Amino acid sequence: MKIKIHPAAECVRMMDPDELSSLAVSIETLGQKEPATIGRVNGEETEYLVDGRNRWKACEMVGVDLITEVRIFESHDAVKDFIATKNDRRNITKGQKAMAIALLYPEPEKGGRGHKKKVPETGGFSRQRLGDARRVLTFSLDIAHAVRDGTKTLDDALKEIEESRKAMLSAEAQLASLRAEAPDLADLVTDEKLSMAEASAALAKRRAQQREQRLTIIRVISQAIGAVNAFDNADFCKAAFEALDDDEGRAELARHLGNEPIDLKKLDTACDSFLNFMLARFKP
Repeated sequence: MKIKIHPAAECVRMMDPDELSSLAVSIETLGQKEPATIGRVNGEETEYLVDGRNRWKACEMVGVDLITEVRIFESHDAVKDFIATKNDRRNITKGQKAMAIALLYPEPEKGGRGHKKKVPETGGFSRQRLGDARRVLTFSLDIAHAVRDGTKTLDDALKEIEESRKAMLSAEAQLASLRAEAPDLADLVTDEKLSMAEASAALAKRRAQQREQRLTIIRVISQAIGAVNAFDNADFCKAAFEALDDDEGRAELARHLGNEPIDLKKLDTACDSFLNFMLARFKP
């Protein structure tokens, strides 16, 4: 039998293989207790299986013809209302019932020109639970189907999407922080050339290198200040003149300078630059 499933029927979970096998044996032994519903929507030639997907599959398993009844529906919304009514009588959890209704009616209300079509009254669960189911559905169809099928509770699904949202917000915040400090690394993350963890590690390495460079510069400045201040001491100046008063002393200094010739003009310019630098940073 070639059957077209009505999209709204997807809100009902399919049985697992063991459950289908049990249903198939029951149908083969005792017969099909309730007919499946074939729907015809006014003005359309297509016939849809509206209710009875599990019975259809079970009948196929044992080679039995599916017993059906035909109903005429005014619209596809009327098909949804019919399935919603059937849903109230199914032996499933309240979370599954709420998710089935959410799948049928993803939006709380729909309609135009001031007229609102309300979801049919639901039994066995609150409107809060229906709202929870819609939140899950909006976030992930796969998670919604897991609730529908009973492999995940609605509460567990809510916790999962909350954790996922927090992780997404955290990732967005991390990327924003990374972009503020290292836009080049942020671009690599956006282009999926680096993971956030890899980019964070690269940034940490960069920071360490910058800290080491900073400390090196501070040590050089400190040594330069100490050297300049030494010449303010008369005893040091006397000793310095004596140390460089002969060829041996001047040769020793040349070795310390890598045997580079001493350019007094360049040294004078460097001293002026150093003094101006210190005056700019530490105004007297």
